[in-house]
Amino acid sequence: MIALGLDGFRNGWVAVRIDGARRTIHFIGHVREIVALGFDRAGIDIPIGMTENGVRDCDLMAREKLRPHSSRVFTGARRWLWQDFTDPDKANVEAQRRGQPRGARPLWHL
Repeated sequence: MIALGLDGFRNGWVAVRIDGARRTIHFIGHVREIVALGFDRAGIDIPIGMTENGVRDCDLMAREKLRPHSSRVFTGARRWLWQDFTDPDKANVEAQRRGQPRGARPLWHL
């Protein structure tokens, strides 16, 4: 089985392809290029499940496990962020007005 691990970053995507004992890393400009890598299974760093306030138990548990690096788990998506805003800066102003954490910039690019 060939597995692929994916994560977004400011210049696109980074993909780690695992084929048996062989590991390769790829930097990809657009998500549509991922299929060209060939794989059986892929895992992507993307929050699933939107709450009104962005708080999910799984994120809280992950932050606890990763301490002191808990900031690596960003607050989950909130449906109202995308329903009401196209500008992440304006959405974050509203999130702070509501007493909620700001939405992480990478979240907007997913």
